[in-house]
Amino acid sequence: MSSSKILNHIDFIGFENGNVIIENRITDERRAFNAGGHRVYDIYEEGNSLWVSIRDEGLRRFNIENNVVKLEKEYKIKKKTDTENSIVTSDYAVYNITEHEGDLYLSTSFGLHFLKKDNRNDSILSPFLPESISKNHYPVHQTLICGDSVYCATQKGLMVISKDDKKKYLRKCEGEEILYLHHQKGDSLLYASSSNCRHLLNIKTGKIEKTFCYNKNNLFAYITDSFNNEWEIFSDRIIHKGSQRKLFFDEAVLGKEYKNFIHIKEDCILLACGNKLYTFSKYQNLVGDSYNAIICHKIGDYTYFITKDGRLHKVKFGERKSEYLGKLSNIDFNEKIIGITASNEYLWMITKNKLYKIDYKKAKAQRINWVKESNLTNELLDFKHILHVEDTLLIGSRHYLYKIEKGNQDNTLNFTKIHAINHINSADLYVTNITQNKGERAYVATLNKGLFWRNGDFLQPIKNSGKEEIGSIRQMITYNDDPKKLILYSNKGLFQKDSVDFISPIHLYGERNDPGFFTKSVKTIRNNGTGSFLVGYKGIGYLQHTEDFIFMTPSFSHTYLTFNDNAIETEENNLIIGSPNGMYRYKSNNEIENIDITPPKKYWIEGIGSFIVLCIIGGGLYYYWRWRKKKELLARLIEFEAAKKAEKEKEEILKAERNEINEALNEISKLFYENNHDENHDEIISKCYLLWNSKKEITEELHFNKTEQCVALLYAACPNIKPKDISNFVIINGKQISDVKREVNRKIRKYKNYSYLMEIIYKQTLSTRINASNSQPTTPVDQ
Repeated sequence: MSSSKILNHIDFIGFENGNVIIENRITDERRAFNAGGHRVYDIYEEGNSLWVSIRDEGLRRFNIENNVVKLEKEYKIKKKTDTENSIVTSDYAVYNITEHEGDLYLSTSFGLHFLKKDNRNDSILSPFLPESISKNHYPVHQTLICGDSVYCATQKGLMVISKDDKKKYLRKCEGEEILYLHHQKGDSLLYASSSNCRHLLNIKTGKIEKTFCYNKNNLFAYITDSFNNEWEIFSDRIIHKGSQRKLFFDEAVLGKEYKNFIHIKEDCILLACGNKLYTFSKYQNLVGDSYNAIICHKIGDYTYFITKDGRLHKVKFGERKSEYLGKLSNIDFNEKIIGITASNEYLWMITKNKLYKIDYKKAKAQRINWVKESNLTNELLDFKHILHVEDTLLIGSRHYLYKIEKGNQDNTLNFTKIHAINHINSADLYVTNITQNKGERAYVATLNKGLFWRNGDFLQPIKNSGKEEIGSIRQMITYNDDPKKLILYSNKGLFQKDSVDFISPIHLYGERNDPGFFTKSVKTIRNNGTGSFLVGYKGIGYLQHTEDFIFMTPSFSHTYLTFNDNAIETEENNLIIGSPNGMYRYKSNNEIENIDITPPKKYWIEGIGSFIVLCIIGGGLYYYWRWRKKKELLARLIEFEAAKKAEKEKEEILKAERNEINEALNEISKLFYENNHDENHDEIISKCYLLWNSKKEITEELHFNKTEQCVALLYAACPNIKPKDISNFVIINGKQISDVKREVNRKIRKYKNYSYLMEIIYKQTLSTRINASNSQPTTPVDQ
């Protein structure tokens, strides 16, 4: 497969039986001729010549003039035999024809050959490398030329040959049969595909940077393009890597006999497999309705457009990214949108039987009702065109032209019929187009009654514009230099209306002057001042004219790109085009650039994401709370066990101290009662001091002097002791002993841990014993 270098909408397709088909994408015309008796591998167009490579029949050049195909020349090669002699033969195959600077590089079944542009009449092809001619089968499947190097996909690997010095060459990927080479213009990488690997070769350094291996040995090619698409082609399917979409081939699968099965065009990839030709658009829509621009309209420096899912966007002149304005509700976008126009504050949009008003600044829409007095029925509606003219809204339908005025109630309009004069049936107009240029009168084109201009509430017919004279008018195009001048496009071709309403046919000069070509290929026309863009049923063209208004036959490009009828708008010398695959800007230099549509915010995804995040955070907090609770509970258990253990130890200590105190007090009591007081005086005093000083915490808190110590302990040891007996130890009289006893009680009341003090010394000793010696306790010690 290949395409015409002159007319991009012409494709060449070769077949297994040697036939070649020339297909016109615009008119769907196909012409066939026979180039040989075997498989056609490649076709290359050069002027009026067509180079065709055929298996086992070599290279042939055909001449095409006036739809007649003639064989001009056959080309042969020199091939070595087993006896080392060379024979001249056409028994070889050219798998791929590559043109570079006028020279043809030919990838053949016996190495790489080439044909210089100045030696087209030579009958024998020259080998590009002497060693490429061999008695061994050494085919070159494909050749690419990047910079100063020639890259050959061969049966024994990738060969990199210097274009200027053929003796300099490198071998890469040795041992692998390279099936396909791909290089994207401007890219520093060349992709070489074998059946199980994809190699990335840096054409600047000459090194293999990466290698990707595949489990199954059925890879045939890897392709990328300027739209960031990546394609992997296997023997039975093709995969778009960005979306992981797959298409499995029907019936046949690719085999190694396929040498030139891929053809890359500006808008698509063509792939031949078996008896089918597959087309893969480069304009991949991975978002669905959010990227399907169905209608657009220009307001000032901005083009506003609406996508299939009801989202309103705008894009500024020259910019490549749209601005999302909001989603329109109250509109059924499953209905076909017929037309759109703009007033000062609103966009007005029609379907077959509905009218909508859109506040494009706030992205709000509402359906407009009409008053009962309009007497509109579904049969009378059938809207076809809409235009806002001088503060008046005009809507053309299958039957009438309506002037729209505000009704008595809010959001209601009154439809008033505009009638044609001269007894023309106004109920059968079939309005196809309404236009006005630079404040001039409004023109109304109809399918059945010709051309009119609006004169107030009436339609004035223009002479010689009827269906019989110029056919059914499809569209009108205004001129910038003369507001009264129009181009009329009808089913009979192009016509021109001059400033005095004279209508004459327009003849196209060039390769074709058949008006049928124009009407079969052109869908709509958009004027940009100096010429007119032609949006065809397949592709885009440009209608140019001279100063004398001589129109040239247009050629079409981008024939594999589809458009939405109402999503076409001019932008000075450019054309804004909405398609099912996105929004594009077509330039007069035949280039197309993508306009990035701001993706809609997926609030449900954000909501789910937020919910998941909240769940994670909530779960984390819950488990943290559980962990803290467990930790606190564990700490409390440990603390409880420790407190329990400490309490037990404390009880054991207190018990030991009580026993020790009781034993000491018993000893003091025995010494006091059982022996002579005088004899045991010093020993009793010593025992009291020893017992008291052993309790340092009590000593430090109460600050008893020696007299107070002895008094307290003697009362504790001897409950029946009398003050006069105590005076034998402390050398004070009985009255003073009572004073000392009161001081002891006062200091005991100040002790900060009274219960602990009583537990250690006084609970079972001093207080009870003092209590026994006093019938009516009145002090804390007594209690």
